Parts: sequence; C-alpha cells; structure tokens
Amino acid sequence: MFKYLYKSSFILSVIVVAVIICVVLLNSFLHHDGYLTPDSTEYLTLVENLKHNGDFYVTNNIRIGDEHKLFVRWPIGYSLAIAAISILGISSFLASKVLNILIAIGFVLLLNSRFRNDSKFYYPLLLFAGSIYLLSATLSEGLYTFLFFSLVFILERLLYFEKDIKWYHYFIVFTITLSIPMVRYAGIFVFFYLSVLIFYKFFKRNYRGIGFLVTVLFLSSVFYAIYLYINFNVTGTLTGGSRPFVFNVKTGNIVKSLLGELVLIYPGFSWKALAIQGIVIISSVWVLNFKFVDEKTDKSESAGSLKFYGQSGVFYLIFIIVLGAITNFKEYNFRFLYSGSFLVLVYFFSIILRKTSKLNFFKLTYTIVIVSISYNGYLLFKSKMKNSNTYSNTIENVKSQFKDVSVGDVIINPPKHLSYIRPDLLLFNRSLYNYNEKMKEDLIMKYPEKKIYIVDDNGSLVKLK
Repeated sequence: MFKYLYKSSFILSVIVVAVIICVVLLNSFLHHDGYLTPDSTEYLTLVENLKHNGDFYVTNNIRIGDEHKLFVRWPIGYSLAIAAISILGISSFLASKVLNILIAIGFVLLLNSRFRNDSKFYYPLLLFAGSIYLLSATLSEGLYTFLFFSLVFILERLLYFEKDIKWYHYFIVFTITLSIPMVRYAGIFVFFYLSVLIFYKFFKRNYRGIGFLVTVLFLSSVFYAIYLYINFNVTGTLTGGSRPFVFNVKTGNIVKSLLGELVLIYPGFSWKALAIQGIVIISSVWVLNFKFVDEKTDKSESAGSLKFYGQSGVFYLIFIIVLGAITNFKEYNFRFLYSGSFLVLVYFFSIILRKTSKLNFFKLTYTIVIVSISYNGYLLFKSKMKNSNTYSNTIENVKSQFKDVSVGDVIINPPKHLSYIRPDLLLFNRSLYNYNEKMKEDLIMKYPEKKIYIVDDNGSLVKLK
C-alpha cells in the first residue's frame, strides 16, 4: 500500500483531504463540546451578532452599565471569515468547521504548488496531532498559520526566484500582510518580519521589490494603527484588557512548550504521548533499516530557499517567546508556537529528504500519522466515556434550559454555548464578577424591568427576580 500511494501524489492528496474532513467532522459533532473552547464561543458570538445586528458589539462578558461592548478582546478577522461562509445559510458552528476544511485544502494546494511531486512527503504535517486539533477546533490559529505559510511561500519567490514573480504575487503579499494582524493580535509580528526582510535585501544590494515591501509595510501599519485607535477610543484599551509590560522569562514553561512542539501524536506536551511516539519512531527506524544517504534534489528544493522556511519559523518562535515575556503570558500554549513550528518542520523535512531514502521517510512519517489519528480517536473515545453527549445533544440541552428566558433578560454565570445560541441576552460571567448580594442589588437597580437569573454550581437555572 505504501509503495502504491508513494507513486501517486494526486491520489494521496485526495485521501489526505478526505481523512481531514472525516476527522474534523467526527471530532466536531461527536465531542460533547464540539471542540469549542471559551475563546471559540466568543468568535461565534460575534458571528451571530454580525448576522442579526450587522455590527461589532456583543452582549456577553459585559459589565453593569456596559450592555453592548465592542468586540476587541480578539481581532475581528477570524469571525468575519466564518460569517462570510455562514452566508450560505449554515450555522456559525458549521461554518467554522467548513472554514477549517477549506484551510486544509488550501494547505494541500500550497504544498502541491511548492513541492510538486514531493508534496506527498509534507502532507503528514496536516495530520499530526497539533494540526488535527486546530483544524477540528474553532480557533484562529489554523487560519493564521495558513496565512503565514502563504506569505512565506510568496516571499520565498521574491527572494530566490525573482524571475517567477507576477503582479498578483505582490497583491497577495499586500492582502496577507493586512489580514494576519486582523486574525490574531500576535500578527503584529508581520511588521517586524517584513522590516527584517527589507534590511536583508538592502544589505545584499538586491533592490528589486524593496519599494513595494516598504509601501506594504507603511500602508498596513497605518491601517492597523487606525484599527487599534478605534479600539482604544471606544473601550479605553487596545486589545480589550490590561497587558502590563514586565519582562518575565518563564524558562521552564518555555522549555516544556517547545518540547510539546516535538510531540506529533498529541496536541501539546504529554510524557505518555512522547514515550509512545519515541517507541514508534525507534521501531520504524529499526524495521526500515533507516540509513542516511545523499540524494540529488532539483532546484525547487534547494537548501537555500527552503532554509527560508526554517528561518521564518525560528524568527516567529523567538518573537512569541519575547512577546510572552514582556506581556507576562500565563503559559506558552502549543497553539501560540504552532505557526513557527509548522515552518520549522517544513525545513526539517526537506533536510531529512536530502539525507535518507525517500521511500523509508515516507513510510516513517505516515506510520506516525496513523498513530496520530489513532491517538486522536482514543482521546475522543476517552471524552465520550466521561460525557456521552454529542455536540447536538449539548446544544439542545442549552436551548431547552433557556427556552422560557425572554429577550434582553440577565443571566449570571451562563454556560459557554449560550452566548452564540442566544446573543439577545445580557450575560455576566463569573470571570468578571464574583456573585454576591451586592451584585444582585446592583443588577436589580440597573435593570428593574428585566428578569434576572443565575446558573448555580449544579448547572440549574435559578430565577433571582
């Protein structure tokens, strides 16, 4: 089977996309939470508000007297992408999963375009656990990584294959540079990244494209500065919260997170998963009689241009680590480092391919893929043992619990799914308030005409007024 698939990149690409679609849909609909985190529900809340009210104000996580707050905790780009797909008449939840599938297809097309017949060696990057998780979850990192990878792909041409550059490549660079910071605030990285490239080209006395890159950097910086000014003018904050600038390097956390990026069968760090992966790799290397040799490669796989992917990935990892140090990250979640790790793995794979048997490398990586997908199945099964509900069951339960609650009523400590199921309610989360009699009195005084409910620690809906 391996040899047959090895000979046909097209058939393998179809299989990879089909597997991703199946895994994404199974994870999304069989998991009781639909692979939605609290962040995910915030994105979907904005989508629902855009669909029903056409503005960027939401009514969840609010404070007393601030019933409609501007959505600033995250940039609006990811929610806008979901909203665009939901125009097809599907729910915001399903639209987010369709977006993830389109992102996966986009990755496959980019890999095909860059590596041609050798793209099959890079498909496993989309089927390792980190990718599976981000393509299943409603989180911005998948789109963010795709945009970053696309940018590096185009800039590689600008730096190494200038004769292949077309006018539309410049347009793509401009569009992506505008888009990346609108998907994640960490996307300001792109401004530092382009600045370094401009200085590099200037130092090398390669002036072609410098004027364009400077123009892109200037216009996108102005656009983003205006966006942040609107945030600050309306809310008093740039990104929806206080982010103190204190240099605090959490070395142990950083090391653990970087080790987690090496775990390919589990999304994050796990000693158990690392041990299983180690056994799989060592066994495969022994069975395949893995040997390092020098193989000739064509120009499109030249070490110089592919090194650019590794350099871009490392630069991003350094940026995120420094950003986390000066803004006091609680932890370096694998999601934060994923975009850089993805590019580093692209370069690492290219090195291995030049130094070993391609067929053996193919067998090794797809063996890891099989283990990764199997481990994902094990984790899904494990979650089903704890909670047998499907996502549909969970949503129906929430709808049923709040069916008698009227438009505009107040809910304290709501379940996370309520914010996008019922964007017409005023939701006060315990993350902002510790409920007490004083809060109850304040709410009654502020909203005398509204009914007020609280979801107690047992999950029951209790009417307070």
